Amino acid sequence: MATTLPKYSVNPPDIDPYRYGLLSVAAVVDEAGKWQVSGVEFDTDACAQGGYVSGMCAEQPGDHDKGHAEGLHTVEGPTPFAVYVRTECNAVGFHEAEPIARARLEWVTPRLVEEFYSREVLAQLGTSRMERPLGDQAVPLRYAVGVLEQHAGQQYAGRPVLHAPRWVAPFFPLRDTSENDDLLRSAPLGSPVAFGAGYLDDPFTAAARDLTLGQVGGVDGTFWLFATGSVRVRRGELHVYETFDPPTNTRLALAERPHSVETDCFMAAVRVDLSREIGAGVAV
Repeated sequence: MATTLPKYSVNPPDIDPYRYGLLSVAAVVDEAGKWQVSGVEFDTDACAQGGYVSGMCAEQPGDHDKGHAEGLHTVEGPTPFAVYVRTECNAVGFHEAEPIARARLEWVTPRLVEEFYSREVLAQLGTSRMERPLGDQAVPLRYAVGVLEQHAGQQYAGRPVLHAPRWVAPFFPLRDTSENDDLLRSAPLGSPVAFGAGYLDDPFTAAARDLTLGQVGGVDGTFWLFATGSVRVRRGELHVYETFDPPTNTRLALAERPHSVETDCFMAAVRVDLSREIGAGVAV
């Protein structure tokens, strides 16, 4: 009778970390605090408007009236959320549940933060011309980038952050690669671009809570390209809870970390049609 020899256990291959997603363009702040209860709010001046008057002296009454007045602009961030990983197995041979949970949490966090941002922040964008300058019209990608850059320049004081699903990256107009570093990709005017694996193609109609091929992955060649103000990700302390259940001989470890994603005052979106660039192989 043939004898089956046991496999020789070795370390897994090294992982090249996930790059060019939301966390590559966001300012990341590691601190615990009261924000973990209900989120944050902040006052911003980055979307201020104004006007001008011409000449030293008014030629007609009212020529030098400065009637555009603005008050405080307060931005309320979304509810805080926790990213978690749960590991459990038969306790025999599963002695390192806690470090496994910690390591897995590190790897999945970038994508899950993007998924929250797509569903709970970008998906809340309204339907006004200020927020969707072209309405529901689908346009070529380069045109969409230009429209959002122009729109941001009129409404926001800083460079916008562009957000696109990860499958769009090969088609995206980028700055000369010599001007990009290993962690960041930029559009032609230098605006940072986040290519998120957790971003939905159409977050406005994605009702299901789980990702499906119909929600992400370029199934029909269309997606929504977003532009926002600066993004900041706040992270609390990482906690790991480990338990052992004797009746089932199961060891369990749960790792979790609270997060908050804050976006400055500007947000807009343009629908893009990439079906011509992708070709006839697109599934519909």
